[in-house]
This record gives sequence, C-alpha cells and structure tokens, in this order.
Amino acid sequence: MVTDDTKSGEPETSARNVHNRHLTMNNLLRATAELIAERGIEKLTVTSVAARAGLSRRLIYLYFRSLTGLLEAYVQGYFNQMDAVLADQIKTMAEPTQSAQRMHLYLLTYARQWQTDEA
Repeated sequence: MVTDDTKSGEPETSARNVHNRHLTMNNLLRATAELIAERGIEKLTVTSVAARAGLSRRLIYLYFRSLTGLLEAYVQGYFNQMDAVLADQIKTMAEPTQSAQRMHLYLLTYARQWQTDEA
C-alpha cells in the first residue's frame, strides 16, 4: 500500500526551511559583524561577506536584496540587542530616577563606544 505523505510532511518541511533560513541569515550577519570589526565598513562587500560565511553572493541578494539591506539588518539587530539590554535594566530598577540615571549612563557609554568604533 502506497501512502501520500506530502501533506503530512509539509509542516515539518516548512519548519525546517524557516530554521535553515534563520541559520543562513544569522551566518551572514555574523560574517558581516566580523568583517566590519576587522576591516571597517568601508571595505565591506557582498563578495567578502559571502566568502566569510561560506555561502553564495546570490543568497545575500535573495535575503537582503543588496549590501545596504544587509547592513540595515545588521544595524537593526544591534539596536534590538540594545533595546533588550535596556528593557532588562529597567525591569530590575525599583525607582524611576534610578532607571533614568542608569539609562543615561548606558547611552553615554554606547555613544562613546560608537565614536571609538568609527575612529
């Protein structure tokens, strides 16, 4: 007896595809971060990111459309991490004044780091 497993396999296949896409995007973003840290943003290319990630340039264009799109996703991820850190800090503070002071200190530290990275 032959059964049609196509429909029963769809959710698993779809979940696997989403997982693989997520891993590929993270691999490209990690490669982007490494290359920016090593060479600076001015020398970043689609070819260098693809080579570092061990993937094709075509995947970068498929997922991000351009080098600019890749950089936007990288920066957005960085800001998402910063938002998460701030949210965690705020949750642990009992008094609003203390929250504001810590947030101010965090942002100053972030701004100084950003300036150092650009130099």
